[in-house]
Amino acid sequence: MRGQELLIDASFLPEADDDEPYLRDLIGLTVKLENGDIVGELEDVDFPAGQEMWVIRAPESEGGHEILLPAVPEFVLDIDLSAEVVTIAPPEGLLDLYCGSSMQDAPDDGEDDAADAEREAESKKADHPAPAASGKKRNARKSKA
Repeated sequence: MRGQELLIDASFLPEADDDEPYLRDLIGLTVKLENGDIVGELEDVDFPAGQEMWVIRAPESEGGHEILLPAVPEFVLDIDLSAEVVTIAPPEGLLDLYCGSSMQDAPDDGEDDAADAEREAESKKADHPAPAASGKKRNARKSKA
């Protein structure tokens, strides 16, 4: 039965320990940072290459993008099933990969996100102008055989 899913009625499962809940009990929990900022909702749990990876869906107001978090003790600080909240401390820069800017450092200014993205793109263009064309052509080298 390797590589197969086994489905059984939950009533046949033993009671989960407080410090080791069933993965099915985590789906739908709100995921927050230590400072209380909401990261999203735990949507799924995957196991690529044997590593437990949480799939977190950011709120629609933040773009609704998917965030992948390795579910290791260093990053998962607390699971409170009664409050339906998971508190995480993702590695520095992880949320930036998915959000474009750190959730802690980017308070909502109340403006349209599309306008924010456009301003950011313009800012990047100003920081890195395109090189000017020199007008010179490169000479192709011909090898002598």
